[in-house]
This record gives sequence, structure tokens and C-alpha cells, in this order.
Amino acid sequence: MKKFLFVLVMYLFTRVCVAGGGFTYSLAENQKPENTYSFNLAGGSSFHIIVAKNRDSRDYDVIPFFADSSGNVIKMTQTSVTDKPNFTAAHIYNGAITAISQGKGELLVIDYNIMNGSINNKKVEGFDVAVATFFDDNRTLILHEAPKGDDLVLQIIKNGSEITTLPVPLDKETATEYNGMLQMGSDVINTQEYVKNGSLKSTRIYLEDDSIIITNDDKVNHTTKALIIDSKTGKARLMQYEVYKENYKQLSSFISGNRLFAMNSDKKALTINIFAIANGEKQASFSLKEDLSLYMGGKDIDKYLKKIHKSDMKPTLTVNRFGNNYSLRVDAVDINTYYYYDWWFFHNFMWQQQMMMQQQQQMMQNHIRNMNIYRGPSPDSYNVPYFVLPSEEDLSFTIPLDSDLKLMEQGSDSDTDYLYVDKQKMTSQFVENKSIKNFSACFGTEAMSYIYMDKKSDVFTIDRINY
Repeated sequence: MKKFLFVLVMYLFTRVCVAGGGFTYSLAENQKPENTYSFNLAGGSSFHIIVAKNRDSRDYDVIPFFADSSGNVIKMTQTSVTDKPNFTAAHIYNGAITAISQGKGELLVIDYNIMNGSINNKKVEGFDVAVATFFDDNRTLILHEAPKGDDLVLQIIKNGSEITTLPVPLDKETATEYNGMLQMGSDVINTQEYVKNGSLKSTRIYLEDDSIIITNDDKVNHTTKALIIDSKTGKARLMQYEVYKENYKQLSSFISGNRLFAMNSDKKALTINIFAIANGEKQASFSLKEDLSLYMGGKDIDKYLKKIHKSDMKPTLTVNRFGNNYSLRVDAVDINTYYYYDWWFFHNFMWQQQMMMQQQQQMMQNHIRNMNIYRGPSPDSYNVPYFVLPSEEDLSFTIPLDSDLKLMEQGSDSDTDYLYVDKQKMTSQFVENKSIKNFSACFGTEAMSYIYMDKKSDVFTIDRINY
């Protein structure tokens, strides 16, 4: 991979197109812009796609761009497809960029050879709606339900010529548990980045090494269940972790380093239990009052517990890494003003969705305000969120643990592996800018890379902002 990236950088010197203020590009007169997509690639590079409707052929033109880690951009070979594509993943493998579009009943895999400009298109039939999509430096994994029956299917895509379709059979008990887990929806968790608060949903989906893990927090029965799918064999098995025997009001869990971190809490106590994913062994247990008070920065424990368990609050637990060690972050969010978003990428479709959500928020608030003129609680308690709003008080604290899950000195986790990036703040200047459209962005380890079109000039710009 490193050798390929070096050759690619050298190749860019002969084909690079950079303009002041970023790389710019204009569509042909017969092309109407539809969507843009942005993806991180290995080595700090990024991949951007413009999808345009061709007025002459009535097809959809797919116009790709590669940007290296310095921001140098090249336009790659254009291709056309009959149906409007919906790109959900991209990675580099064997000297080519592989982009994947998920459509109705099929996958479209497009390989772009960077060195010679050749293109290879491959369609995969029998594809149902994805349950979860993961992509890393050289592959994409897509978990979806089988077209018939209760089983799952795992697609492992390296390029159009190397696609593994792995059946994931579920017995009756496992299928019942799986359907129950996803009944109220789920969030895909990217453990290769740091999100302060994470998802509030009970069901979350992770990729840990060679396993896809679906977890479900059941605070009523004091357990976290996990459906573990081996991506090499397709074997699925159920695990259940008894996170605590007593009845706590809240339960939040997070997976990192093949361990399950589960936090139970109410107005009187908070405990964190850590389990081995593979066999369910409890490896460590910590009590806020007995073990963790030194990490709270002087907060009064009793007042803190009461505050984070108000009716509109939800305690959260996330995990960062520093080397082989762990940094646990305990916090609480207002459920009326918090919305978790899967920030693997921020596409034009999502930009449109955010604008729609903002409009719906205003409409709903106006509707509730009108309904509650003469009765009921203040409409302020009915805010419909679409992103995290600033909190007046910082309720967070971190707990450093070594690789053996022993408590470490406070502050030893100040230099973590994954930097926190305020993605809402970074994208707001584009999302709120009414003079542009077709904005999409992706977030690498050092910079946000993005593309947008100026409404007045119809010119696209590709650029990056360092963190």
C-alpha cells in the first residue's frame, strides 16, 4: 500500500490540477448536477464523485476525482450508468480506487485504475437493503438481509473481480433475537474515530477485527446481548452479558479492543463493568463512589448523579484509545437537543436531509406552540433536534485504563489515538451558505476534504481544511 501511494504521488505531479482556493471544475452544458459524494482513502487522501444527469443520453454521468494528502487533485476517467447511483463506500485496493453504489436489488462496483485510467464496472444481483456498511483502507464489508428467509448475507468487496458473498445462516432463536434487536432501529459505530457521546439507540453495530458485532442494551433485564458474525466463516452466535444484577435506570455500552464496556447508573450509583466479547468473562468492575471519584474534577457525586438522571437526560459512555490503553468518557446529554449522526461521510443527500430536518423542526415547533397556547407544558420542551446543541455545563470526565484494565493516573489519557473533530462546526459554514449546493465532505485523520458547487457560477470546488 505504501509503495502504491508513493507511485501515485509521483504520478500526480504529471497530471495534477490545482487552483487558488482549491481545485475547480465545471460540468459540460448537457450535464445537470444531481449529487456529490466524498470518501476518505488510505494515507490521508480522499475521493470525490459528481453524479450528473446527461440531458442527451438520459444516463447518469459519474465524474470522479482523487485528492492526495496535500490537496492536489486529479480528475479521473468518467463513466456513465443507467440508474441513478447511490455511493456508500470507497477504498484503494491493488492499484485502483473501488467505489460502491447500493441500489434496489443490486450493488454496482466501479474500479478506477489510477495509473492507466481504465474503468471496470461490476454488478452484483440479489442485494437487499444494507443493515450495515463498513469500509477501511482496502476493503468494504456490507451486511444485508437475504432476499428470502431470515438469514443474513455478508458481502466482502476488494474490487469488482474479488467479491466474496458469504451466507450468514440464522437459526430460529438467533433470527428472533436479531429481529428484536433491530426493531427500533440501529446505529453503525465507527471505532476508527472519536465521537464524544455516540449513539443513544439501544442497538449498535460494530466492526471489530474480523467480526461484525450487533449489540443491544436491555436495561429492563440488566443485560447486553450481542450477535457476533465471523466475517471469515459467516458463522453467527449469540452472547449475553449480565452487566449488573441490580435494577438501574440507565444502561449504556460501547465496544473497543474486543471488550464490552457497560455503564449502569441511576440517581444513587454508577458502575462500569468490562467484559471479554469472546467468552463473556467479566474482566473489571468500577464504582463511581468507590473507585472513580478522583477523575471527576471536583464534581459532587450525589449532585452529579441526580443531574445526569433528570427526565430529559441520558448518560453516555464512549471509549478512545491511546496505544494499548483505554480512555473512557462518561457524559450525559439532553435527549431533546442531541442527535447522533454516523459521520463516516457527509454526502449531498445528507446535506439535503439536514435542511429538511431543520425545516421540519421549525414546522413542528410552530405546530406544538399553537396547540399549547391554552394548555400543556412549555413548547420549549418539545424541541426536535437535528444536531448536538451546545451544553451550558460540561458533565464529562475521562477514566484512563491500561491494557490490563487497571486505573491510571488522571490526565494520562490526554494524548489519545483519535482526535475529536467538531464536525458540525466544520460543516456549518457550508451547510448554512445559501450560495452553494451539492456539498459533501469526509473527515480524515488530519483534515476535512470537501466538494461543493457555487450556485451562481455553477463551478465545483474541491479543497480541504486542516483540523
